[in-house]
Amino acid sequence: MRIANGIKKIYEYKEGLARVLLDNDEWAFMDTYGKLLEGRYKKAESFSEGFAVVQRQDGKYSFINKEGRLLDGEYEFANSYNEGFSAVRLKGGKCAFADKEGRLIEVPYETVRNFHEGFAAVKIREGKWPSIKVNYAFIDIHGNIQDGRYIQALDYSEGFAAVQAQNKKWYFINKEGNLQNGVFDNVSSYHEGFAAVQLDDGKWGFIDKNGNLQEGRYEAVHDFHNGHAIVKLENNNWVIIDKQGKIQEGKFEYIDNFSEGFAAVKLDEFTWGYIDENSKLQEGRFKFAEDYKEGFANVKLEDDRLTSVDKEGNLCLSNNEWEEYITEKQYMYKYIPFHKFEDEEFISRVNNIIKEKLKKRIIEVDNHTELKSETNYVRDIMNLIEEKNTKVKEQLGKFFSKMKEEREEDLKKIKNNFSNEIDNFFA
Repeated sequence: MRIANGIKKIYEYKEGLARVLLDNDEWAFMDTYGKLLEGRYKKAESFSEGFAVVQRQDGKYSFINKEGRLLDGEYEFANSYNEGFSAVRLKGGKCAFADKEGRLIEVPYETVRNFHEGFAAVKIREGKWPSIKVNYAFIDIHGNIQDGRYIQALDYSEGFAAVQAQNKKWYFINKEGNLQNGVFDNVSSYHEGFAAVQLDDGKWGFIDKNGNLQEGRYEAVHDFHNGHAIVKLENNNWVIIDKQGKIQEGKFEYIDNFSEGFAAVKLDEFTWGYIDENSKLQEGRFKFAEDYKEGFANVKLEDDRLTSVDKEGNLCLSNNEWEEYITEKQYMYKYIPFHKFEDEEFISRVNNIIKEKLKKRIIEVDNHTELKSETNYVRDIMNLIEEKNTKVKEQLGKFFSKMKEEREEDLKKIKNNFSNEIDNFFA
């Protein structure tokens, strides 16, 4: 895989394509081969439900499909698709919902948001001057407006929506628009059966879907994730609680949200590390630490070097090596249906094989030795797959065969280019 020149930043892959920022500050999309799709845009959002929102050079918003083709329709603004529709703004300020065929359902509201769990929040203007009131309400997929008008509203989540009433207090409503017990100064949406709520004394707690307040009051909270929530105690320590409110061992100056089973934690003013969901501290101390993505996290070392760490706490490749590793992994993922193996340990072992292969190849290049098309790592991964699931080995063999052919062709081109540079230097 060869990454195209002129790319300033690559963002996360979504639905097989990554949005990239180019050196000229235009946006484009890149496939898993490193090839840029045609089309350059002022802005671009990630793909969602098969389409991506882009802002064209003329300032209008449109959608593209995964081939990069612009769909019919242009808008003053557009949201990503969710539940089959996108909330868009038309010329003249009118709002509508666009389906995936580009058909428009115009609605008489000045602001609309995407559908969530069958309902969309809309901003409505009611009454006559000088008694006009502007509030939020919810409409269903047929355009029927739900009872209830609110100063502000959060999207539906797990059957409930948080709304701010005219008295500036927050409540929860169900999909019939009925108020749940409980009045709060501030709230977040439901996650895993619990919602964070701020009480009259400024403390935070959690309520279940019956409106019952869980034991425990905190200075600040994060939502529940995988059965645990991160909370701040009165002594300013951050800890992890379970759904019964029990505090795990381990107290930290700050705990970031969990990502792929780990959270970055601040140990003191200058030191960060990682904990697992049992609050066990991973090996490795850093000046700064980011979230895990696809098994690795970016960290800053004491000497200010940027590198990455795997889930065992092992330091990985340097900046240049890391970029090379990412491109290689994307190349591999193009051919290997890893979705068949929902096993983090297995994926970690595959990643380590690719990483070791890259280290060897980087040393060869640094030493100006012949760049060989070694494919032993393919055999090693095949062995892992055979242990894991023999039924798909034959199918994967075809993927690897194709990958090997293209990889050898890539390496041959690299070697020839390198030889030509040497010849030109001594010419």
